[in-house]
Amino acid sequence: MNQVGKPVYGSNLIGRDKEIRLIKELILAGQSIVIIAPRRMGKTSLMMELIRQLKEEGYFTCNIDVFSSSNISSLSHRITESVFANNKLDSYFRQAVSNITEAFKNIKFKSEIEDYNFILEFNSKAKTAPFDLLEDSLNLIDHYAAKNKKKMLAAFDEFGDIKKLDGEHIVKLFRSVIQLQQNTTFLFSGSYESVMSELFVSRNAPFYRMTRIIELGNINNQDFEIYLTKIFAENNISIDSHRISIILSFTKGHPYYTQLYAQELLINYKLSGKNVVASHEDILQQLLIVEKSFLEKNWEDVSKKRENKAVITAIAQRVVNIYSEIDNKKINIARAVNDMKKQGLISMKDTSYVLNDPLFNEWIIKNVS
Repeated sequence: MNQVGKPVYGSNLIGRDKEIRLIKELILAGQSIVIIAPRRMGKTSLMMELIRQLKEEGYFTCNIDVFSSSNISSLSHRITESVFANNKLDSYFRQAVSNITEAFKNIKFKSEIEDYNFILEFNSKAKTAPFDLLEDSLNLIDHYAAKNKKKMLAAFDEFGDIKKLDGEHIVKLFRSVIQLQQNTTFLFSGSYESVMSELFVSRNAPFYRMTRIIELGNINNQDFEIYLTKIFAENNISIDSHRISIILSFTKGHPYYTQLYAQELLINYKLSGKNVVASHEDILQQLLIVEKSFLEKNWEDVSKKRENKAVITAIAQRVVNIYSEIDNKKINIARAVNDMKKQGLISMKDTSYVLNDPLFNEWIIKNVS
């Protein structure tokens, strides 16, 4: 079994074949993509698999985690380094940032620098304005692809965090550069639905209609049935289809929690020394302990707004109609629902709202009266 919470790709990526085929065909057609989903839904794994497949087809790729970029200069550095990695020159770029003389000992890298003088600014004491450096780095993506007669996929994971670096200015810069690039297709992902909506979905969004939006949902139960049956069989654990149905009834095909549940069950089985499969209730209790800090932080954030707290509690308790059960005079239900939908906390399933995080739902039932 794979480590839970770690991005996976290839045969270890479960139940995303349909999405991968669709997104890949759109990218090959030159269509830029936005993947929007709640946290822990496997966006990064999906992006890594697409990058892997396109590399095999001869694409250049640029893979950037915006969340880990602390400022504009850091983002520029990561973009430039990722572009040079296509010709295995990223280590020389990193060396050039601290010691340009040593980096120039590599003839191929020195030749590349002649076309991109802005790279010397990463080493300069008189720093270029951060936005100028970022613009040069963004232009490098497409220019480098054209120079090498390649198509480029530029992937920006957690792109919603881009506004934290410099608000509207950086968004406008991205838009002005991206719309002119001819050899590059862009793949964006984001966890914060409200921010991603402001960037791509709403009519006034800066990237409105520049991309195809893909909303990532839970994984089909049939795919997980096959996966769980295989995992338990490989570990010589006898679990029937009824127990697997119970697992999936709880996780509802949520990628993270389905794998976390299976991992906890396997660990419990091996440590018990009795070859006894723990009950569903015991595993749930253990998961609540494992995820305690995360769940409590979630509740702390929700509780900052009284109306959100009341509405999410009613949803977790499976109130049939929140509008009839909650006093609308005291609680603005519509505003709370809209706010939590934007945060990716809840979504509409059939005719009622549900929590996207099944374990958080369980935590609320057990801890909130």
